[in-house]
Amino acid sequence: MLSKSFDNGMICASEQAVILDEAIYDAALAEFRTLHAHLATAEEKAKLETFLFPVGAAGAGCEPKVNSAAVGQSPAWIAEQAGFSVPDDTSLILVEADRVGADEPLTREKLCPVLAVLRTGSEQQGFDLAADMVAFHGQGHSAVIHTEDPALAEAYGRRMKTVRIIVNAPSSQGAIGGIYNSLLPSLTLGCGSWGSTSVSNNVSAAQLLNVKRVS
Repeated sequence: MLSKSFDNGMICASEQAVILDEAIYDAALAEFRTLHAHLATAEEKAKLETFLFPVGAAGAGCEPKVNSAAVGQSPAWIAEQAGFSVPDDTSLILVEADRVGADEPLTREKLCPVLAVLRTGSEQQGFDLAADMVAFHGQGHSAVIHTEDPALAEAYGRRMKTVRIIVNAPSSQGAIGGIYNSLLPSLTLGCGSWGSTSVSNNVSAAQLLNVKRVS
């Protein structure tokens, strides 16, 4: 919640989906509601899909792109533009999804306070969904896990094709470093070769230096 609602979801490292174990699924959604999140109905979900990813906006044959007008806007504004209403103090709009992929457009990167919610019945299925999220719209960037089991966190880190694995911390603030972990504080994040960038760390002045070596 802290991460995805910060700056209305504009940070590229913010969560695009939350994957919940079915054992805590209902309790987690209830907790989200106490923090002023709105769980979209099926009708509201369809309206959000139409507004956030308008058909043809990216051009013929191009992958759908998020409606730029929605980037960084409040949940109430987004809901109004999509054709429904939520309270002004709404922190996030949650949208349940059955899977990750093109037929669930709200599992794409959104850069606004709309968060897909996926259910998993096992650790393996949860890993599969997370890996699908990374491959779909986040290769190389960041992945997050919340667990009290260090072995599970390590297994997750080995599976995800991202250069940052955030453990038990909000993704936005965790990825930029210096608050919740030992990552280098930076607002420019490399994604390595997985993400087609030349660096795989948080970019700093060190990347601007020419280092001369005599050997």
